[in-house]
Amino acid sequence: MRLRFPALLGCAVLAVQLANGLRATDASRPDGKLLFQPQFLWANSETTLQGTGYVIAHEGKTYGVTSIHFLNFNAGGLHSATWLDVYSERPLATFRTSLGRPLRTAITTPRHVADDFLLLPLTGALDEGTKLQLEAVERYEVGTAFWFPNKSRDHEAGYVWIEARVVEDAGHLIKVRLGEAVTPQSQSGSPLLNAATGKVAGMVNGAEEENGRTILVLCPARAIVKYLARPRQPVSLQISISRRR
Repeated sequence: MRLRFPALLGCAVLAVQLANGLRATDASRPDGKLLFQPQFLWANSETTLQGTGYVIAHEGKTYGVTSIHFLNFNAGGLHSATWLDVYSERPLATFRTSLGRPLRTAITTPRHVADDFLLLPLTGALDEGTKLQLEAVERYEVGTAFWFPNKSRDHEAGYVWIEARVVEDAGHLIKVRLGEAVTPQSQSGSPLLNAATGKVAGMVNGAEEENGRTILVLCPARAIVKYLARPRQPVSLQISISRRR
């Protein structure tokens, strides 16, 4: 069947629009080392490798970010947290304070997911890595495209990109469906980026499986932005990651 010229032109325009859309999405996706392996040195001299960390730049300051739900607040205190290169395990930044104390010591209900973050002020230099930006979108529509850097020690960057789509935004948490099934391992704290902006939209709190597809539950980045809006002082990790009276 032969297409008339207007139809051909319409197809060409659509193709250009799709190509431009893909290029815009790729262009907004940051590169470099985005993920870090947190190494925690506890007061009892024990060292643990847990979760995933990343680094943000916010209003002229730099912070390491990870989750709190896997931390042991009954271990007598945390001496330091070091961000290691995922691939080489080389130390790239060390933190000894948190910005304020975590809002909770445990995440026990869905509404607590919005508090599942730890902010670590960086006073020195980040030897290597990309500083990400947070965004404070109030609600994401179902179907919004995200990028998930799936942590991988077999890749020099420390991750491979996987597409994701929002399936629910409940305000206190976001759920996304990954474009391919994965088995998350020590990925709590990994950031997910809005494909349209390249900014952090949320960070992994947990994972579920639905009809063979992986669903990630996210702490929304807007909760972190809200936390940063109030003046807070650095607190020694020895105090902030310890039992509350």
